[in-house]
Amino acid sequence: MGDRSVDGINREILILNYFNGLDQNARNHIIKMEGHELKDHGHTMFIVLELGGKTLMDYFHEKIRESGQRVRMQTTKENEVLLKKILLGAAQPLQQFHQLDDVKEGNFVVSLEQSQDERVIECKLIDFNTSVLLNREGNIATDTPVNLEYLNKTLMAPEVQDDDTRLVSNKKVGCLVFWFNGISAFYNLFFTGGNRYGEVKNHINAYLNKTFQYSSINYTRLDQLIKACLRDDPDQRPTMKAIVSFLKNECDYFHYERNRPRGSRARLCED
Repeated sequence: MGDRSVDGINREILILNYFNGLDQNARNHIIKMEGHELKDHGHTMFIVLELGGKTLMDYFHEKIRESGQRVRMQTTKENEVLLKKILLGAAQPLQQFHQLDDVKEGNFVVSLEQSQDERVIECKLIDFNTSVLLNREGNIATDTPVNLEYLNKTLMAPEVQDDDTRLVSNKKVGCLVFWFNGISAFYNLFFTGGNRYGEVKNHINAYLNKTFQYSSINYTRLDQLIKACLRDDPDQRPTMKAIVSFLKNECDYFHYERNRPRGSRARLCED
């Protein structure tokens, strides 16, 4: 195994062991490691995980096909309801652990055990080879910090797009997941193009400015979340707590919307 592969595997085992030591309620949205073993004179590592379901994208596509629609994304009320349930399922494990450098939809699988809560499609977080643990002081405790040069930047927040150095700040690590929620929702609901960041960014700008094919979109509650998570300033993006509350319909608007007129009963999503 190359040095980068070894580092990634060591990070994965370290973090999975960390979660195995937590109370079940503190890690119930994280995939469980059943064991690991080094084989072939140290050249191959086998990691045994609990059984999970489909990735979020595969699950979404499956449900679209079951509804009789083409897999090509369509903005329908039914699709939005499904997508909000999936996003809530992804937000819950990120609330438990949000120190991922390269978060993407493939980091989640649909849980085989679903709750009785009809608001959510329960998911579990997987794949920690580009993740870090922080100590109480907020510094990286993992022995092998991640070099962003080798990661897929398509879904990364703009503040790390041009930063190919090791990730050393809690602020930078945390803000990636907020950007992910916005761009993932946008990607699933509207975007059918390629996977290059520049192309995705152009579509996002058109969406935010209601130009080109996005000019006639009927903006909805999900649009509020997308716009909140795609704020350029990471300090203006909502916390995972606010995102979860919003997706559970426990609040109605984010800080970036606070100056807009609304009903007296509207509730702010507190960070």
